[in-house]
Amino acid sequence: MLSDEAQKNFLAWVQTRTGATKNHTQLIQENRYSSRISILKKADDLSAQLFSSYFSQGSKTIIGATENWTVEQLAKTGWNTPNCNNPYMPGVALCLDGVMRQGYVITGDSSYDETRPGSDGAALLAHEYFHLAQTNIAKSSNRLQMKSGDAGSTSAFPVWFIEGTAEFVGYSVGVLSQNASYWNGRAAMLSYSPPGPSTNRNSISDYEIRVCCGNDTPTYPYNIGLVASEYIIASVGFQKLLDIFTDYGTTKNFEKSFESVTGISKAVFYEKFDQVRTKVGLPPISWKLDGLINKRIGG
Repeated sequence: MLSDEAQKNFLAWVQTRTGATKNHTQLIQENRYSSRISILKKADDLSAQLFSSYFSQGSKTIIGATENWTVEQLAKTGWNTPNCNNPYMPGVALCLDGVMRQGYVITGDSSYDETRPGSDGAALLAHEYFHLAQTNIAKSSNRLQMKSGDAGSTSAFPVWFIEGTAEFVGYSVGVLSQNASYWNGRAAMLSYSPPGPSTNRNSISDYEIRVCCGNDTPTYPYNIGLVASEYIIASVGFQKLLDIFTDYGTTKNFEKSFESVTGISKAVFYEKFDQVRTKVGLPPISWKLDGLINKRIGG
């Protein structure tokens, strides 16, 4: 029910973007892995239709067959990155400038399976594109700041919100671009995370910070963030989700913007979310952060 309401509200918003002006550059090198290239192109086309008008300088997607070509094309757009080789999945490496550019190197093929929507790259491309969109909707000149546990980040975005909204958009745009069903793949969306208690067994408040350079530092925010994003979108609509980013561009304070847009405080939202979590695909709370160490409650 939660997923259906969130998707209904998202698809209603998508209809409002039918005539939106694209502000996007897409370059694709000839590549023998034609099935995956077709999947990525459709995801990028739809992402640009929905979000590229938010980019004042336009968005750019470069999809190469070789890293050298991708790096060369990115340099022509003004980003002189030395490499583009982050291995996000077999056959797909990428790089992001955090503001307007994403580069891909495709070295393996894939078909589309709506029951495994994270296995081909469509959701990945849309996820990473939305990270760029987040920055531009908030009118930031740099990648949006997330809470890191230090005093300078207390008003920044919770990690679950940044990653969870990108998860929702990634999967939603990915399946829509392939004319597939979000519901048929939702169980798989929650299955790609690494095993371990930090994934989804804590209260949502424990998924606010990222202290270093990767996941499980100290918790894994994607699953909680995805379901929490569904909850927000099912409750107030997708446009209001975007409005939180827009308002943050003025307030520079997530808590203020969240409450102003949704009508409830972050604390009240956390309370409501933790009450319904076991009804929407998440286990009960059984772990809790002690500083940066995750411990079993009562253990």
